[in-house]
Amino acid sequence: MQRFAKIFEGHGRQILFRVDENSDGDPAVLMEVMDDEGASVTLGVANNEAEDPKQWAMDALDLITEDQAMGILARLEGKTTAFEIAAALQEG
Repeated sequence: MQRFAKIFEGHGRQILFRVDENSDGDPAVLMEVMDDEGASVTLGVANNEAEDPKQWAMDALDLITEDQAMGILARLEGKTTAFEIAAALQEG
């Protein structure tokens, strides 16, 4: 069975990774979390140079691990607003 989504819970929050389209209509892996008020923060990654961008997105989703998700969620601890979450996700 090929997955199109993965969800993880930790550090008081859920994180959803899914294959969908980005704002340009390209196949992408999207990462979504909610702030304490229920507002959604979504970031995505696409690879338009791949031979098959949809397959690239599906393969990329398969590579996401629980440890990676927990690392992201740990960075979001104490962040309560969509702006704080977006800023934390963009920090390298």
